[in-house]
Amino acid sequence: MNGLSGAWRVVRGHNRWKSAEQCGHHPHPGIHPMVVTTERDWGGWRVPGAEYDLDPNRVERQAEIIVRAPIFMKLLEEFVEYADQEPENLSEDLTKLAQIARGIISEVSQ
Repeated sequence: MNGLSGAWRVVRGHNRWKSAEQCGHHPHPGIHPMVVTTERDWGGWRVPGAEYDLDPNRVERQAEIIVRAPIFMKLLEEFVEYADQEPENLSEDLTKLAQIARGIISEVSQ
């Protein structure tokens, strides 16, 4: 999984632009998600503070999806492997899904 291995996880950084009191509407007042993709607690995905403030719930969901990207890719790869080994056991709908999965894997692998 080219570059998708390791312990991706959400860590929390302190808001530098607002105090916890100023952002009480955030899911986690005073902190924001950062996705780290290395063994260290740096490197990965961050969102600008202003964007987080506009829609913190959307950003929190993005972080949760991003941190699970490696397992999503593994799931797609295993599904495609099964589809390639057992094409006669797939319905037409699953065959179409396997084609979509192949496309996603190809796009990510480029």
